[in-house]
Amino acid sequence: MIDRIKSFFITSDIDDPVIQREVRKANLIRTVITTCGALLFSAAVISAFYPNRTNGTALEIEWRTSVIQLNVYMIFINVSIAFVGLYSLRYKEPTHWLYTYLPYVLLVVLGVWGIAGTVFHQLVSWTITPFMLACFVFVMLLMRPVILFYYFAFLYVIFYFFVSINQSNPNYVLLNRVLGLGTLVVSYCFSLLTWNNNLIRFRQNRLIELQTEELKESNASKDKFFSILSHDLKGPIATSLLLTELLQEDNVGEQERKEIQQLFRSSLENVSRLLNNVLLWANNQTGKISFNPTSLELKAIVDEDIQLLHAMAIHKNITIVNEVAKDFMLHADHHMMHTIIRNLLTNAIKFSHSEGKVFISAEHITKNDLCFAKLSIVDNGIGIPPSLLGDLFKLDKKVATPGTNNETGTGLGLILCKDFIEKHNGKLLVESAEPTGSRFTILLPVQRF
Repeated sequence: MIDRIKSFFITSDIDDPVIQREVRKANLIRTVITTCGALLFSAAVISAFYPNRTNGTALEIEWRTSVIQLNVYMIFINVSIAFVGLYSLRYKEPTHWLYTYLPYVLLVVLGVWGIAGTVFHQLVSWTITPFMLACFVFVMLLMRPVILFYYFAFLYVIFYFFVSINQSNPNYVLLNRVLGLGTLVVSYCFSLLTWNNNLIRFRQNRLIELQTEELKESNASKDKFFSILSHDLKGPIATSLLLTELLQEDNVGEQERKEIQQLFRSSLENVSRLLNNVLLWANNQTGKISFNPTSLELKAIVDEDIQLLHAMAIHKNITIVNEVAKDFMLHADHHMMHTIIRNLLTNAIKFSHSEGKVFISAEHITKNDLCFAKLSIVDNGIGIPPSLLGDLFKLDKKVATPGTNNETGTGLGLILCKDFIEKHNGKLLVESAEPTGSRFTILLPVQRF
């Protein structure tokens, strides 16, 4: 029950909690400003009425005295509200209950002042000026339309009965009731405009803020990316230049020449893989890679990628075991699946010891009543330190642990895999333990895209 009441008063129709905070903060600032204005107004009324408080008829004296007393009370109440409001703005977070409820206190105080002032005015006049002033001050506050509607309806009921207390002329009573209703309707319409216009402004500011943060992140990631790229290209290219110089020397034996050629080939393969991933990543970021999922025979794709990486696996004497069933079908983009599997197999080979094994398998599983294709690539290599697991898919974190033969890399391949898998509405999961190896799991929903 308490939660229902609380959600009724809090701006629950705003989904973004940041916008909720901004609305509360802006409303409390408006509350403080309104109370300060009310203080000045009450002081002006007192200064105008006080010198003539004992002049005129008994009815006029009673009217002036009542108005002065009412505004003295208003000064004390408004000073209290202003003090609490300033204290909250200085020392409390926008999530504090004072931000939510203090504007409603002012709303009630202004309503009481408007009705009481109107009742006192009926002693010498038929006007409802205090009530009209109070209604138009309500426009300053940012109140939920539904709250304001109920409050205005309640306020009018009280006004309807109280306006006749000091007014004996039934025509004036009827006129005041009509004017009061019209004033509340106009005030409510203006309040709706104030609420909607400010809400639009808050949402636009929030959108700009999110876009600015996204742009900063994007620029930071790209700066980091180019830093990684320049650093990791420099090493293999410098190594290749050095190896070509060694090959040109006359005193290099045949066996040494073969070893240098092998190193040269390995260096060029690293550069080739890096550039290939860079081009794919850049095209993916600009949206130039087409996404065309079709029915695929997964085993055939895995066999093709194993064949492409055959030389790399043979060099480390690593066996890749394809356990995917021949009839296992997958609905996915052909080129993206090749890139995903090739990068994950490359990583598995890189971090496996000589004579190690890499297994790739697939099965269908059900999770939360949804069917998924689960692909697993498992190696028995060196594993990944727990401290690095959280940074594997972050471009601004350089996670490039050397392989078992000191193979280098940028970690860009894993980021590319994650991006491509997410295009399929899937997930890439990692389990690893030192020094027993790693398991990369791909979960793809079994559905038509």
